[in-house]
Amino acid sequence: METTATKKERPFGVKAIIFLHLLTAVVPLLAFFLLDDQSVSEIISTSFFINLGFLGTDQQLIEIGLLSAFALLQVVLIVGLWQMRAWAWLLVMITTGLSMTLLIWRYFQGNPDYLAMAINVLVVFYLNQRDVQQAFRRGQKAEGGQ
Repeated sequence: METTATKKERPFGVKAIIFLHLLTAVVPLLAFFLLDDQSVSEIISTSFFINLGFLGTDQQLIEIGLLSAFALLQVVLIVGLWQMRAWAWLLVMITTGLSMTLLIWRYFQGNPDYLAMAINVLVVFYLNQRDVQQAFRRGQKAEGGQ
């Protein structure tokens, strides 16, 4: 069981961000196993701007490798966020910034994803609130950091 102090250290918004990262880890892997090869290739090319069509027979292996690496990154983020680690806060900010860069690129290419943009902006604003940053600093002190 969690103590009351632990629950206070993990704000609701952090739990919501953890849930979003859990979805982004699971959904692409499910898509790989449930959809046909063409659909998965389209998802990867629109999500990551990588066209693997030139690979031929090795394409499926590389696609599952990319999706697995992405899912592993999400799991690392989830664990770090759950434990309120300062490095997880930084990693989420970096990945959100990279995601926003890709989303802005898609916007200028005529393929905007307004929902993903809005979610990323909300994540950045939420994680930059003073009480949330203090909660992550307490987590860093608990792990023996500065």
